[in-house]
Amino acid sequence: MFDYESPKDKEPVDPTGLIIGVILAPVFLLFIWLGKAEMGLKVFIVLGMAIFAIKLHWDSRKHFWFWAIIAIISALHVPLVFMVRLPQGTYPHVLM
Repeated sequence: MFDYESPKDKEPVDPTGLIIGVILAPVFLLFIWLGKAEMGLKVFIVLGMAIFAIKLHWDSRKHFWFWAIIAIISALHVPLVFMVRLPQGTYPHVLM
């Protein structure tokens, strides 16, 4: 009467986020030690997203253009880390 599909086997969880967090934690702790926790958080976020983007397109690692684009995008992010300031405090209307 009903066509139910059989349950699919569960795939193992991808630990990419945990690995990125463990790799970047010392960077964040270094910035805290230097008294620049705000900048450390920005660097943590930017590097984490860059590493995640590289992981998503890792099959292109053998091409020169892949690494050239990664270098260009990274160079463009360096001034942004120094210029953009994170808001202080919590803003409930932004989170909604």
